[in-house]
Amino acid sequence: MRRLIAEYQEGKGVHLIHEIEGYFCPTLDILHLTISVGLEEYKLIVYGLPGSGVSSTVNTILGTEQMETKLSFDPTTKTCRLETCERLGYKFKVVDVPGFNAETSTNPDTDRFWGLKNGIELLTPGPNVLILVTQVDRYNEANNFLVHCLNCLEGISKYIIVVFTKGDTSKNSNTRGMISKSENLRDLLALSDGRFQLFDNTNKDDQQVQTLMNMVKQITDSNEKKYFGNSIFSPGSEEKLLSVVAQCENKRKDVMQTCMNF
Repeated sequence: MRRLIAEYQEGKGVHLIHEIEGYFCPTLDILHLTISVGLEEYKLIVYGLPGSGVSSTVNTILGTEQMETKLSFDPTTKTCRLETCERLGYKFKVVDVPGFNAETSTNPDTDRFWGLKNGIELLTPGPNVLILVTQVDRYNEANNFLVHCLNCLEGISKYIIVVFTKGDTSKNSNTRGMISKSENLRDLLALSDGRFQLFDNTNKDDQQVQTLMNMVKQITDSNEKKYFGNSIFSPGSEEKLLSVVAQCENKRKDVMQTCMNF
């Protein structure tokens, strides 16, 4: 089932909005009064735990408040959403993805990466970069679980940049140095080959987005402008994922049993 809606936006020509099996995908131009020529295009998928600041990070990259970011005790992003914009001399295609399910006690066959898979399909043949979002002041076992699960995906590490949100709350002038040396963040930074950036999503200044794009361009060039697709979810990666889930669940049960013994 495919539903297509064309709408007119003043000053922006006719835009096509389409919704496919829960995907909401706005701002795909079918008629535009001005055609941009020669802009480098980068496809980004933004991912993380619920409440980590994924949607706010997408808004910062776009330079506009396109994604809903209201305070909520439940995840506000329910479906993958694609936005396209031109900024800083680049053309962006950015997908906001629902948060990763870090609950290990659920059915081990649960498809934890359904949102990531759908987001990749929206950027066919695939994204250039996966931006992994986590809060600089909140790194816990759920984050570690996500990192270990991502490590199961074939060849994903060479496409990852870690973005630490809540950069505005850090009062330490050497936060970057502390992150680089943190034992708790070792596996996270190993996953991204040490690539990370502090983000202040309350600051819409172009500089932090430009710095991020310099990193995106560097990764894309080093990967010979190749994309990654759903081939990262190979049968081997699925087996590794089941093993990681089982290990984390056993660890959780051991901790609970220890607490009950006190």
